Amino acid sequence: PWLLPRVRPQRHWHGRLSWDWAPRARGQRRQLLAPQPLPLAAGQQRHSALARRCSAPARDAVAECREGCSGLRSVQTLTMVAVLLVELFGRRGAHAWTIILLAPTVAFALNGFRVLALILNPHSEVVAIHNLQGVAILLAGLVILYGIDGLLERYMKQAEIAPLPEGTRQPPLDRVRVAAVTTALAAMSVLSLALHAWEPAQPGGRLVDGDLPAQLDEWKGSRGETDRSFLGTIGYRHLFDLSYEAPDAAAAVDVFMLVGDLDQRYRSPLSPKTASPGSGWLVEDSGDLEREGTIGGSWRLMRAGTRRVLLRHWYEGTEGLGSEVARGLFALDSSPWHRPSDVIVVRLATRVVGATEGAVEEAEGRLDQIEGSLGEALDSIRWKARRMGSDSTDESAAPRLPKVGKFLPIGVFDPHIEIV
Repeated sequence: PWLLPRVRPQRHWHGRLSWDWAPRARGQRRQLLAPQPLPLAAGQQRHSALARRCSAPARDAVAECREGCSGLRSVQTLTMVAVLLVELFGRRGAHAWTIILLAPTVAFALNGFRVLALILNPHSEVVAIHNLQGVAILLAGLVILYGIDGLLERYMKQAEIAPLPEGTRQPPLDRVRVAAVTTALAAMSVLSLALHAWEPAQPGGRLVDGDLPAQLDEWKGSRGETDRSFLGTIGYRHLFDLSYEAPDAAAAVDVFMLVGDLDQRYRSPLSPKTASPGSGWLVEDSGDLEREGTIGGSWRLMRAGTRRVLLRHWYEGTEGLGSEVARGLFALDSSPWHRPSDVIVVRLATRVVGATEGAVEEAEGRLDQIEGSLGEALDSIRWKARRMGSDSTDESAAPRLPKVGKFLPIGVFDPHIEIV
């Protein structure tokens, strides 16, 4: 939430503007930096810094909005507040749905005014107080929703429950339903005493930076510059980012890997952001990439200004969108039916040197060399990403019911279950 876009227009040889949005450190004054003076043709006038800041980007300019300024948190919070308002005021039917459905739009609009105010007045002291801005948006949204609720109450007919006629007794409780609920509660109480508490599967090993070696054959690696603010709320257990160089190589090869974490239920490494070196990159060409045991593999030729990179990107440890939706909806990764391994994201990227067709082929050759040299290190990372107890041959894979043997005859259990 303390990040604010900082715009740095840069003119390249083709005369177009590229926009770079970078974070500012906590505690520093945030402001939009004025662009550097640009060479103009004779007779043209130089515009002021404010005019350049507020001007529209060029035809192929790319801008990115950081997650802290996107308004998603405001939308989520105000929507929950709308649900609470509906419940407290006893709204029902179309009245309730109208308030809940309008909450995201109200929050999004208020966040738009906030961002616009910050852009037009970047020197304001309020710029540095993002938490206070969030509280102000929440309060303003609540006031707007309260006003909408008042208008709806005035102009919409509320469904009222007709009172019982005088002298009519309340209908007796359904004894069958009461007995069913009581039986279900008693059964759950017995099971809670009989079953062992399930323990989450432990990872195969502790990941360290040394798992990705600093040298692969003749390639020597150095720590890469990871833009963690660009990754945003992507969840991972460990991040690898090394840049490998070789004496006879025209350019370095960047190796970027993320290992997910089952314990972070609300965060995941599955994000299209991992397929890009950073913000401001355009895709010139792309295609599918087939690798055994992977999904979503692709190669991309990307450009940012005069720079071009060729990259390969794939996921391991996932079965696709449908599986991820089911796992998230039913919290399967927080149960004995968790996935066998944490998700692994791999991205290999190298710069394309030159504008000839052979430059792309040379970049492909460098990626082939690094990918071939990564085999042993990647196998080690895969083993540590494995969740112990997920293998079908492991006895700890099956949930244990140690106390049930006291109630049921021996012989009806799975052989993995202990009887005491």
